[in-house]
Amino acid sequence: RDFVWVMARTPAIDPKTFATLMTTVQTLGYDLSQIRIHEPMRSLQVQETESNINRND
Repeated sequence: RDFVWVMARTPAIDPKTFATLMTTVQTLGYDLSQIRIHEPMRSLQVQETESNINRND
């Protein structure tokens, strides 16, 4: 198996849920040493708001 994605509706998954998900992923035959965890991307709206705040300083 080459690819697996775990997505969440919140920026973070609680550790117990994450551990359960990784157990499931491993049971399905994926190599956990290849799992990469990425920080959630901030929305463009948040970035624009921060940019506007910085311009007003």
